Amino acid sequence: MASIFAVALPAQPSLALGVASVALMVAISVGWYACVVWLFAAEAVSNGYRRLALERG
Repeated sequence: MASIFAVALPAQPSLALGVASVALMVAISVGWYACVVWLFAAEAVSNGYRRLALERG
């Protein structure tokens, strides 16, 4: 993820642009993990995952 921002930013980014980039990376990460939590909190997905884990383990 950081390499994408490193390529997209200019060689000498302003402080505001640097702070905005870090804030965007944090927002993307929080959004991703929130989606994963929401998905696995769904009863159907949770039950399927649990059943699959018990079959394999």
